[in-house]
Amino acid sequence: MEQSPAGGAYMRQYAWIGIALRVGTTVMVVLTLVTIGWTRPENAPSYDGSDIELVSAGGCTVRSGPATLNQNCIHVRGEGLHVDSINGYIQAGSFPYGPSTVCEITVEMTGTLAGNVPYFVSARTKPGCSFISRGITATVNKKFAPDSKICSRTYWGATYGWSTPACITVRY
Repeated sequence: MEQSPAGGAYMRQYAWIGIALRVGTTVMVVLTLVTIGWTRPENAPSYDGSDIELVSAGGCTVRSGPATLNQNCIHVRGEGLHVDSINGYIQAGSFPYGPSTVCEITVEMTGTLAGNVPYFVSARTKPGCSFISRGITATVNKKFAPDSKICSRTYWGATYGWSTPACITVRY
C-alpha cells in the first residue's frame, strides 16, 4: 500500500506494454511495466486531502551515457522545510532493447540549509554494477531555507562527464 499522487491509501495498477520487432528471421519482444492508475482497496480509510503535506518530490534531466535513454534524477523525502533524505541517481535504458546496466558513478547533492548554510554531499557508489538504476541516498534530517533548491548531478566516467543537475524547490 502506498500513497497515490492525490493522497490516501491506494494500490498502484500496472500493465505490461509490449513491442514486437522483427530483424531478419528473428523476432524480439520488448516488455515494459507501466503504471496505469490507482485503485482504492475495499475497507481502506477514506481521505479528503484537507491536510495533505508534501512527503516527497523528484524529477529527472536527460543526460548522455552509453545507453540511448539516460536520466539524472533526484528524489527528496521530507515534510515542509524538513528534509529526511535525498537520493541522487542515474536511470539508463536503450530503445528498443530495454533497461541497461549502470556501473560506478559519483553523485553530488547541493542545497541551502536554514540560515543560508550551504549543503554539499559528494559520494561514489560502491564498486559493481546495477540493472537500470544506480545512485546514492544521503540521510539529511535538517531544515532547508524556504524556496531554496536541492539539486543532484551525476558523473558517469570521463567519456560522459557531469550531468545537468536535477533540482526540486523546497516549500513550506
